[in-house]
Amino acid sequence: MCMVEKKIIRRKTIPIRNDTMNTPIDADLLNYLHQQANSKEIQEKELNAIRKNINLNLIKYNDLPPSLVSVNDVLIPAEKERIRVRIYNPSENQTLPVLIFIHGGGWFAGNIDTHDVFCRKIAKFAKCLIASVDYRLAPENKFPTALEDCCEACSWVKKHIKDYSGDPSNIALCGDSSGGNLAAALSHMLIVKELPIFKFQFL
Repeated sequence: MCMVEKKIIRRKTIPIRNDTMNTPIDADLLNYLHQQANSKEIQEKELNAIRKNINLNLIKYNDLPPSLVSVNDVLIPAEKERIRVRIYNPSENQTLPVLIFIHGGGWFAGNIDTHDVFCRKIAKFAKCLIASVDYRLAPENKFPTALEDCCEACSWVKKHIKDYSGDPSNIALCGDSSGGNLAAALSHMLIVKELPIFKFQFL
């Protein structure tokens, strides 16, 4: 019978005390934090460079975009600005249900181009009209700008989507990642405003 000796290694921890708790911190981690605090070099990346990197990563794994009958970019009014809504139509001469799509990207990245293939696929395989919202991004545009842009887009879709073969009485809402957060908040906002225009929500 083989006997294996087990050694128990106990790390030294240093208690950090404040008024409410006594939390031990691993000694190696504490040493690392001290090194970072004393470092004079702070590496920062420009926001646009970070966005570009994230957006490229979102796009590079896309499949080839499926063909549709039409894809139209429309500029709609928002507060002091105009924002884009991209409308995907998979069918000719047919009134279709509508899905309003709000893209993800951590509230500060992503756009209607990064999620273009995704929207094309939903339009083609779900056989519905997609209205993808290019809301303004943080941190340049502080909360609740993105939410208000999405609200304006929903109001516009309700009023004008019939001009693009969409059924204004059959509208659903979809959000991806941070767009899902906006979609959930938007549903609540429209209920408070007594504008319950959605029949379905897909987060």
